[in-house]
Amino acid sequence: MVTNNNCSVLAPDTPICKFHKQITSENNSHIHELDASKIKIEAWEVVRAYAICTLAKSEQTFEYYQDLTNFELYDINHSVQVIKDNIDGVVKQDGELGKLILDVSKSLNDLQVKLHDANNAACTMRNCLQSTLSFKDENLPQELKEVIGKAKHLSKYGKQAAEAMVKVAGIHTFSNLETLEPFCNSLSNKLVALMSLTDGLIANAKKDQETSQKELNKVLKDLNIVEFGSFRTVVKINAEINTLNFICKEECEPIECVEKICMSLGSKESKGSNPSKSYLQSDMD
Repeated sequence: MVTNNNCSVLAPDTPICKFHKQITSENNSHIHELDASKIKIEAWEVVRAYAICTLAKSEQTFEYYQDLTNFELYDINHSVQVIKDNIDGVVKQDGELGKLILDVSKSLNDLQVKLHDANNAACTMRNCLQSTLSFKDENLPQELKEVIGKAKHLSKYGKQAAEAMVKVAGIHTFSNLETLEPFCNSLSNKLVALMSLTDGLIANAKKDQETSQKELNKVLKDLNIVEFGSFRTVVKINAEINTLNFICKEECEPIECVEKICMSLGSKESKGSNPSKSYLQSDMD
């Protein structure tokens, strides 16, 4: 009777050894399959990292343009609209002011001419009195002195007022607030176009974010399938190792136990029984 617990001492055609050889072959195959699964898992983990990075970038892009609109563009656009409304009002007032300056200038010029004429008339009156009545300036009647002095001062003030109004008109012409309207309108139109462009970029970033999330979900699903395939392979390898240990290392010591199993399998095999099925039945017995 064989006493060595190494299965190699049994005849190669012994059913238990055939079963042993089959399990060993399957075990080697599953080990290679597990190695391949590990490579697949590593590859899918790289793809997952890339998909997560892509999703993060698309989220950052979406948040950037959304924050740009919320914190900058909306405020700038509203501010420009307020400035535009104010400029429109100021330009309207400026037009009215220009018309008023022209009217006042005309009135002052007319007044200056009349005051100048009044001053000339007063001087003529004084000269006439001096030549006719031989009055000296210090002997002129007080009333006439007052008329002459008043006419002279009013003529001087009228001239100064007319000159001042000319300066005001020059300043008003130089200010030229109407030139602000085209600039403000252009700025407003450009901001509206920028906001429209940003809204489009936000919509595209949102779509990219949703697409990236779908792609990540698919990668996670594929990675999960590979991982569970690897888990099943590990289970098969453990089962095969335990089976091999049961046959040749643990339950089969001493070797007489294996010989009895082989004899039982051999007798049943000669009757046409399935070797593996007979082995399992004998094991259960």
